[in-house]
Amino acid sequence: MAYDLSTVEKRVQFGTYWEDYLLTKLNDKNLNFKKSVNNYCFFDFIRKDTSVPVIIEMKSIINTTNEDIFLVSVSKIECYRKLLINQPKTRFIFVYNQVVSIDDFQMYYYEINMKLIDDYEFFITTIQSNQTKYHEIPKRLFKSFKDDFSFLK
Repeated sequence: MAYDLSTVEKRVQFGTYWEDYLLTKLNDKNLNFKKSVNNYCFFDFIRKDTSVPVIIEMKSIINTTNEDIFLVSVSKIECYRKLLINQPKTRFIFVYNQVVSIDDFQMYYYEINMKLIDDYEFFITTIQSNQTKYHEIPKRLFKSFKDDFSFLK
């Protein structure tokens, strides 16, 4: 199944579908995450009912073959850094959803220690279609988790 992501509206619709899918999985595990009400927020889900707040950012991607890096928005990293000033224990979970079709996809769960971000310099890539700047962060800096959500309890 081919996805038409030629407009911003279609990309938002695509992302919203997968965010809703993930929120259903989180709710099924009684994890108490809330979805951001703004499609352009620096996170997709937040959980504040624990001693350590958890932010989840989800990126649904199609047919990406890059095995070594993740692209993380420069502006989102800056927002995370500002959040850490008031909430220094916040955990940052990234969900990368590799989509082939509605029935053929795989979600990968990672955490990154934001202090590591400050220890490295990263290449910055600009996506031409929307001029968004992204840090190219090596996957080795992310801690991988299993798909059982035990890392969120």
